[in-house]
Amino acid sequence: MNTPESRLAARRYAQAELIHARFAMMGVAGILVPELLSSSGAGGAGLENYSWLKAAGGSYDLADGTTLAVTTLFMFAVPEHKRLFDIKSPGSQRTAPFAGLEGLVGGSGTPGYPGGVFDPLGLGKPGELATLKLKEIKNGRLAMVAFLGFCGQTLSTGEGPLANLAGHLADPWHENFATNAVAIPRILGF
Repeated sequence: MNTPESRLAARRYAQAELIHARFAMMGVAGILVPELLSSSGAGGAGLENYSWLKAAGGSYDLADGTTLAVTTLFMFAVPEHKRLFDIKSPGSQRTAPFAGLEGLVGGSGTPGYPGGVFDPLGLGKPGELATLKLKEIKNGRLAMVAFLGFCGQTLSTGEGPLANLAGHLADPWHENFATNAVAIPRILGF
């Protein structure tokens, strides 16, 4: 089935994987860095007893839900709209009118990979781009799995990933998944 619809769907799935990978990489860094700063005492005010799970639940009162939803909608509506058109017709965003800024925000011609002002280091050169794309998707897939692992271990132990790692390194025979009652399936009779 090599229809235009199936090719468009494949491009959309590839872009969805890329976006999820990028968010997972940011999420993993956003979990590890504050926990590292909190545990080392270098975080300053507000990070003494940091918990990424509490932060995700909105326990730190950074913004109420309505403000967060409206801000997110405003910030992501235009880029997502432009990304959708770029998936449907690669390179079309260089010519589409966009308040006279189409030369700046036109992209690299490859959907999902911005160019112009969004590539100040010039990493999007054609020869290097293929290698960087492969590295990005591999690291992104690893980050998606890591994020899933962080969620599971935090829900089962109540601690962050670095605290769990420190506990395991201190006593590997007694601090592991086999000694955690939540991690062992109850149907096996353990």
